[in-house]
Amino acid sequence: MEKYLNTLRAEGYKITGNRKEVLQILLDNRKPLTLKDIHRLCANIDFATIYRMINVFVDLGIVYEVKLLEKQIHYELMDADDHHHHIICKNCGKIARIDLCVVNTAKKLTDFQITNHTLEFKGLCPQCKK
Repeated sequence: MEKYLNTLRAEGYKITGNRKEVLQILLDNRKPLTLKDIHRLCANIDFATIYRMINVFVDLGIVYEVKLLEKQIHYELMDADDHHHHIICKNCGKIARIDLCVVNTAKKLTDFQITNHTLEFKGLCPQCKK
């Protein structure tokens, strides 16, 4: 949490209870959340405030946008030490984390300097494939 708060301070933003609460929700959930998800989990923060906060967090590189199945944008904390991808159920929309990345293999195979990447898996979750 402290590194995110330090980024806010360094950019001249006040550390408010609302900002801490939203950051804590993103930390605790460890999965991409929509603005509606974040709003539902916040005790007393209105939707417009959450929207503005998340935009500031994205602009500062604290949070990044995860676009899954070309549907609603989800948001997740940026953490260089915790790079991962996601798999999403095409039926129910459940999202699971995949804690691996093939970017180093891609670099070796192609000799490209990779500057950005996205990798999305789609399938059926255990409940839906029954």
